[in-house]
Amino acid sequence: EGRVLTKVLSFAHTGPVLALATAGSNSVVSVGQDGKVKAWELQQPSEPPAAMLPEDCLIREFGLRELLGDDPRTRKLFGKREKPVCIRNVCRRGDTLLLGTADNDIFELEVSFHPEDSYKDPPAG
Repeated sequence: EGRVLTKVLSFAHTGPVLALATAGSNSVVSVGQDGKVKAWELQQPSEPPAAMLPEDCLIREFGLRELLGDDPRTRKLFGKREKPVCIRNVCRRGDTLLLGTADNDIFELEVSFHPEDSYKDPPAG
């Protein structure tokens, strides 16, 4: 008693969801074993429980390796690894994300969480 399931977001990642952080009143950031960081806008459902699909509420998505691009510092960090960088933890502070990886790294990224700024897989710069 006292518990009501209000939302279900199915198929958020292609593997396990490893960590979540709030990104505003209706927004959340998730990281998964697939190496992706995803921001979601979870609107209030008309009647709980609301079943949502990623295409209905995804604001932005990126892989850490793709975001960092192919500069010498990135090559030094990632070497010749082909697998995605496994992000194990996420913490949000304003428009900054701290990402902890399974490879003992911590990355700090500035990311906009506003739906009007949404995009997927930004080009490597």
